[in-house]
Amino acid sequence: MILHTAALAAILAIASTFPTELIERQYGQISGGAATCTEDTSYSVDAQSAPFETPERIGTDQFCTSTKSDTCTVGAGYSVSIGVTITVGGGLDLSEILSVTGSVSWSYTTTQSTTVGETCPKGGFVCGLMYKNTNIEVKGDKIRKYADNCGAIKGQEIGRDPYVFQAPALTAGRVITEYAVCISNTNGPKHLAKRPKGIQLCPSGA
Repeated sequence: MILHTAALAAILAIASTFPTELIERQYGQISGGAATCTEDTSYSVDAQSAPFETPERIGTDQFCTSTKSDTCTVGAGYSVSIGVTITVGGGLDLSEILSVTGSVSWSYTTTQSTTVGETCPKGGFVCGLMYKNTNIEVKGDKIRKYADNCGAIKGQEIGRDPYVFQAPALTAGRVITEYAVCISNTNGPKHLAKRPKGIQLCPSGA
């Protein structure tokens, strides 16, 4: 049998690319560059903590000074943003992770919480505004697998990337931020000793 030159060249070209195609499929690139083998991402949630209170934080530049006979109001209209803090991992689809937990117990979006103000007691005290909220810690893995366009290796796991983050807990569907007045440490030891019962010192030495 005699093959025409063009047909023989085509057969040789196909034969020469066959091993390369196998190698390229294994490492992600379909032969010829027509399509790229991509990854699918899913998430596991391995642990979700019970809600816990965050440490008190001081409101930025929120201070007032009472007089011996009159109170003052600190933090009127002050607003803080409460959101997710990722401590391990990155590039997470938080809404998808929330759907895996099977319950709406935390918020993946940042929420604003505004106070109407807290009363600093009379007596010449310098007062600040502190706040706290309730968080939940979530741990799991970001799972990467070969997608359907990867031929024979589709569905095979590529790897797992651990993640850990804290998110604001929801109470009756809302993120609750608690505000309170605090007595500034700048008042001095003798004055601090006179502070009313039930009012804390401001955190972080403020």
